[in-house]
Amino acid sequence: LIYLLVVTFVFSYVFKVGVIVRRSMEEKHLRVLAYTDILTDLGNRQYLQRKLDLLDNNHKTDYAVILKYTNDVFGHDAGDRLICMLSDAIKEAVEYDEGFSGRNGGDEFLSVVIPAIEAENVAKRIFYNLELEKKEQKPPFPVSVSLGIASYGEVAKELREEGVEEVTSSHVIRKADERMYEAKREYRKNRKKIKSRG
Repeated sequence: LIYLLVVTFVFSYVFKVGVIVRRSMEEKHLRVLAYTDILTDLGNRQYLQRKLDLLDNNHKTDYAVILKYTNDVFGHDAGDRLICMLSDAIKEAVEYDEGFSGRNGGDEFLSVVIPAIEAENVAKRIFYNLELEKKEQKPPFPVSVSLGIASYGEVAKELREEGVEEVTSSHVIRKADERMYEAKREYRKNRKKIKSRG
């Protein structure tokens, strides 16, 4: 009888542990899904917001933001292919540095590079990796990307001169966004010049 009770107890214990482990794994899987962009396997908007909130809450100051934008003008399938090419280029570029990346929605990506001094190198690696992706995949459409880079240090200095004391990641993102659109305007202007010469 004691043997039977011990076996029943052990079996019951193992079963309960198994249920707890399974639930824990399921919850972890759901958390991963909740913060992952399905198309690119990068972090999604919720993931980015969570990480940016941590930066702000920890008063992290030595970082830079790189905003990347690619325009979907070649239809849905071509747009998805372009987004995947860019996400692969980003993964390869950012994985060697402290920081994080994600798809901010549509065809916009955001990377946070720590320390800020590495931002230019990461941006160069993104362009280089994208060129490799283009050679490998030979997409039947033009591939171009606009980048905007801003560091917390430079934005904080600028805003404090204007009397703003509390500088957050949203200020840095706004500056990177402005620079990204400047780069896009410059790119379009240069294309028009080249076309007019031809």
